[in-house]
Amino acid sequence: MTVTYVVGVCELPIIKFSYIGTNIRMQQLCSENNDLQAVAASKIKLLTAELKGADADAFNPVERIRDGFARFKKEKYEANPTLYGQLATGQSPKFLVFACSDSRVCPSHILDFQPGEAFVVRNIANMVPPYDTVKHSGAGAAIEYAVVHLKVENIVVIGHSCCGGIKGLMSIPEDGSTASTEHTKVENIVVIGHSCCGGIKGLMSIPEDGTYSIFFFYTYYKVENIVVIGHSCCGGIKGLMSIPEDGSTASDFIEQWVKIGLPAKSKVRTDFSDMDHSDLCTNDFIEQWVKIGLPAKSKVRTDFSDMDHSDLCTKCEKEAVNVSLGNLLTYPFVREAVVNKKLSLKGGHYDFVKGAFDLWNLDFGISASLL
Repeated sequence: MTVTYVVGVCELPIIKFSYIGTNIRMQQLCSENNDLQAVAASKIKLLTAELKGADADAFNPVERIRDGFARFKKEKYEANPTLYGQLATGQSPKFLVFACSDSRVCPSHILDFQPGEAFVVRNIANMVPPYDTVKHSGAGAAIEYAVVHLKVENIVVIGHSCCGGIKGLMSIPEDGSTASTEHTKVENIVVIGHSCCGGIKGLMSIPEDGTYSIFFFYTYYKVENIVVIGHSCCGGIKGLMSIPEDGSTASDFIEQWVKIGLPAKSKVRTDFSDMDHSDLCTNDFIEQWVKIGLPAKSKVRTDFSDMDHSDLCTKCEKEAVNVSLGNLLTYPFVREAVVNKKLSLKGGHYDFVKGAFDLWNLDFGISASLL
């Protein structure tokens, strides 16, 4: 009985006996056929070259960032010394822009903002949450800094076509349950700090009374970025929230460790006493965030009840912007600036399928497309 031994495109009949026997037989066949070794060597060389080419084509995030910065430095930074010299002394942007985190809708690219023109906040579905110093301090800090300290004159909330966050909002079951299942799978997360950071200056202004150990990391290690990342369905947080009020524990280390978070447990139990245990522990992030736009979802479902899901999502993309504009007025410093005519609020929508951009004022009267 014979079997086929394959080397590249060469098929050779050999006797099935043993691994050693096979190798001996291969050597005999190669010696009997002078052309065989050359063909095999050529094929192996070709396959090796193809594999090397495949490796060369593989995406390298470090190289992409390095090359991108090199192009920026040569073509923009070094070509505009006056502009970047001015930016080194401070910033006076005219716009605060809320835009979606979607990789297709960078506001600086779409509206041709130059460095220093716009203070930009990007998040899922370009939402502006209502004033809440506990739940939404991140967004609130950006709005406060832009309006109170940078004195921006315009706030623009920009929605966009084919928004995954809005589709998620429109897909939330009416019973309020959540089911984050379809997400974009990014492969690289990069946290980038920068010089002259106002937030870091604020951090460094915190009194050195020992309350904030973060001061040690800055002064000793000279770190520029400090990131604390929580996550959904955290077993540690569930354990923390399940510790009996008498402080008793059922393990040697776990409860003792998560007790570091007892002040957080006490705070959420006080601030959100009407929530059940699951909500207190926090469920998935995306639906909890886009629920900010529930009034928009309700309105479009009522006003356009005969539309299919896709068209409703398109309507909601713009209506959610209006909800965010309304939420901006829940911030006292925003409302005061608007009343005193020092600040203008505008809504926008970018349709990257049609290449169109709509802009409207606080009165929600939508205008014709700009282009």
